[in-house]
Amino acid sequence: FTGKHIPMWDDLTSLLGIAAFFITGSLLSAVFPALILSSLNTVNVLKGKFRSSSLGIAFRKGLIVFQFVAAALIIGGTFIVYLQLNFMRTSDIGADISQTIILPTPDITDSTSKGKADFFKAQLLKHKNVAWAVTSTSIPGKQDNIVAGGLSKLEQADKDGINHYSFGVDRLFIDAYKMKVVAGRNFSSTGDNESVILNETAMRMIGFDKAEDAIGRKIAANW
Repeated sequence: FTGKHIPMWDDLTSLLGIAAFFITGSLLSAVFPALILSSLNTVNVLKGKFRSSSLGIAFRKGLIVFQFVAAALIIGGTFIVYLQLNFMRTSDIGADISQTIILPTPDITDSTSKGKADFFKAQLLKHKNVAWAVTSTSIPGKQDNIVAGGLSKLEQADKDGINHYSFGVDRLFIDAYKMKVVAGRNFSSTGDNESVILNETAMRMIGFDKAEDAIGRKIAANW
């Protein structure tokens, strides 16, 4: 309905997994009955002798146990999936992503890219149903951010720093995603080219015990 290609089946790993699951299920559903039926004495089964035999009793007990185990696994798996989906819907991820549309941009940029992005944002904000329009090199939670190393306090720059993800954002990014700044301030409109905002995990990993301790401190990183 959108007229856009949604690459649901472009992932080779997913396709192979689905095919393997289907083939394995088909083989098991066909082989198991075939092995059971081929091991039975047809004449005894037709005469009713198999039901009262030791093999028949063991077979019935085995089927009952198998049914209970299969039912328990299905119920347990369904409950686990429900808990996972409920956690994804209700957990606080630290940002408001509801009613948010992400528009990817070309990976190759030049000197005109920023001007084009600013113009595009200005046009979007003219629409009455658009509340925010921000730019960033990535989005929270996406694993395509720039992986860099050497993050540390400036006075410890001679030591091995930590590997980390980093991405650039404009000054309205924090407000648009309704993120909470624990300490310090958001980016200002001008003069913040050397300012950074750390998340709490990065803050602790480079040695700051409290968020307030990191305010105004200089850090080093391989950017």
